[in-house]
Amino acid sequence: MAAEDDFEGDNWYRVCLNTIVRKGQKLDSERLRILPMGSKVLVKRRVDRRVEIEKPLAGWCSLKSSNGDTILTKMAKDEANPETPSNVNLHERVEREREHYQNIQNAMATQVEASGLTVNDKHEIQNLIIGGDVEKLKNKIKAVESQLKENTTREKTVVAELQRKIQEAEHVSKECEELERIAQMKVEELKDIQGQMQLAMTSQIKGVSEDGARPLEPGCVVQLGAGDHSVLGIVRYIGPVEGQPGNFIGLEMEAGGDTNGTYEGKKYFEVATEEKGMFFPSDQLTKRLYADALLLQLVRQMNMLAQERTTEE
Repeated sequence: MAAEDDFEGDNWYRVCLNTIVRKGQKLDSERLRILPMGSKVLVKRRVDRRVEIEKPLAGWCSLKSSNGDTILTKMAKDEANPETPSNVNLHERVEREREHYQNIQNAMATQVEASGLTVNDKHEIQNLIIGGDVEKLKNKIKAVESQLKENTTREKTVVAELQRKIQEAEHVSKECEELERIAQMKVEELKDIQGQMQLAMTSQIKGVSEDGARPLEPGCVVQLGAGDHSVLGIVRYIGPVEGQPGNFIGLEMEAGGDTNGTYEGKKYFEVATEEKGMFFPSDQLTKRLYADALLLQLVRQMNMLAQERTTEE
């Protein structure tokens, strides 16, 4: 977990230990939901060891426990945004299964609270529900059941319903684990394809000296620099920059920029944020590929990958 001085709001965190989301900052405020280990939360701000979250629901939970155990840990950007076209449906299913599992936990906790069980039994069972230890919970329910042979019908009904929900929770938990495993495989597969396509593109783009007949134009994919110091991006502006000698290329990149297309108060091109844009002297241009050529290159690469996969199968 990051130190308090390094804490940043509006970031995604992973739930490391099952935790309770409450309506307010205080630990005795209304309980909203139990979030199981592995869930994701969007944190807005922090007060001491408590944090306010925005997703998957609005409320408060703890960043760490009173004895120092980590409950929430910050996620990397690529891990926090896994919804690529190849696995978005799987992640939606995972979230639905997680929500189903949380609803089961909440229903079980509510039933226990409303039952006529002893305070100690209620406390122990609810801790097992929050902890997600299904096996220990099953054993505890069996022990309670044996003690209720002469108790009220209502308490026996509560126990029977808890046993049914435990079975349902086991099934949902296994389904969720399987979906997450498949989703992770899809993420790795997509990363591998992206890496192969980027390698193919950067290795096969023709140099400017080899294709000088066609002028550079906005929308081209270009490489500037060489080796470890090279960058790839899309051309958004070609021409002079006021107050600077020579011609410049305004580039939109995936990340690592320092401008939104503005220099000295004058707008030259449009990008979403300052992390996306950068000006480069045009003489640093080493390679380029036009949009139509890029499309053909991508189609060829996808066909090659499809053939390879067919051969492997």
